[in-house]
Amino acid sequence: MKATIYPNAVSFLNDNLALLEREEAANNLILGIALGIHQGISVFKDAHFWGISKGGRPVYCAVQTPPRNLLVYGNPEDAEACAGLIHGLVVRQGMEVPGVIGPRAVIEPFVMAWQKKTGGSWQMKQAMGVFQLDKVIPPAGCGGRLRAVGPEDQALAYEWICAFQLEALGERGEEFAQQLVKRHLERGDLFFWEDPGPVSMAAATRPTRNGITINAVYTPPEHRGKGYASNCVAQLSQNMLDKGHLFCALFTNLNNPTSNKIYQAIGYRKVAEFLEVRFGESPSL
Repeated sequence: MKATIYPNAVSFLNDNLALLEREEAANNLILGIALGIHQGISVFKDAHFWGISKGGRPVYCAVQTPPRNLLVYGNPEDAEACAGLIHGLVVRQGMEVPGVIGPRAVIEPFVMAWQKKTGGSWQMKQAMGVFQLDKVIPPAGCGGRLRAVGPEDQALAYEWICAFQLEALGERGEEFAQQLVKRHLERGDLFFWEDPGPVSMAAATRPTRNGITINAVYTPPEHRGKGYASNCVAQLSQNMLDKGHLFCALFTNLNNPTSNKIYQAIGYRKVAEFLEVRFGESPSL
């Protein structure tokens, strides 16, 4: 096996795009970040890219946008060996890795091998489903309409992005939320459902060759249970299909039965299961 440190997103994609596009919807996060950085449309500027090849063929790759988790994808049978190689690259570069996200079949052997290298502890933070939609099933109607978020909505968008991050990720991430809102306003890809004022939110981001990701789905508690999120996501998904995307993808927390039920009711189907694992103290780092 050969391990490679890539200097930029272009060289990483040159080697690993075909590998990642084997499961394009499932890899919407790692693909979307790498493509977004390459195209200059990502909120992320600083990223690290690694790849592992076997017999001259890419079999495993990883991306990190410090200080966030390592994102990994590859052949499950190579995960243990690749974890050791990637750990060596991380140590050589002096990187801090708080955790790892990837498909369940890849993450389980990866984490075991990583723990052997570091001697540290780990815990599973959450299990996530990756869902894909090719055709929208219209939900029960509700009042309101979808509209793009504009400059006049900046303060509310920031408040809701922070609330979404706290609810979904356990952190407000205020500085990152400011950067996100700025980029959303520049690209026009954040939307409110209003009835008559804003009652729900969703974004369409991280385009890949054939698809796009729906994320930042948030409805304030006082507006939940009225169908706003279902209609917001359904209409935004339909708009993306109408623009030529062949599918929409999204992540859900599998421990949240309400959101999973809502998404499946409008046409999303689970195509992959991801795990997020957080590492504890690592004496060898």
